[in-house]
Amino acid sequence: MTHNQIEIGCDRSGTSNSNKNPSKTVTSRKLDCPFRLYAKSTNWTLKVKNPEHSHDATENIMAHPAFRKFNEQGKSQISQMSESLLLPRQIQAQLCRKRESDRPVIIQDIYSQVKKNCKAKGPLMLLLTLSKKTQRRNFCLVLCKGF
Repeated sequence: MTHNQIEIGCDRSGTSNSNKNPSKTVTSRKLDCPFRLYAKSTNWTLKVKNPEHSHDATENIMAHPAFRKFNEQGKSQISQMSESLLLPRQIQAQLCRKRESDRPVIIQDIYSQVKKNCKAKGPLMLLLTLSKKTQRRNFCLVLCKGF
């Protein structure tokens, strides 16, 4: 495909990553949907490659992850609340109270954002955060060398 062509596919096209690690439970929106459109800029012609979908239409747009995506302010709030040792359900409750839009706050989205924040900060910050959380909840953190 050249630079003056566009391919449009269903957001549910592609294959799921759930088969890569059978020990992990992974959910995916991918259903290998064959729907495809192609457009060319030489008079912008649109060609339907495959009009079929292998699934029903999504009833509610809010179910789509792109619709629930956090903006920079939301990401920052989640990071601050996580560093303040709030649990994801507490973060969800806070965000639902503060959120002015009609977009839902799903707990899995919060878990994903907290995980991204931890990866960005590196293993030392993750260890410090884990240490604080275990102390706050009266657990003992034991580090085993070479484990």
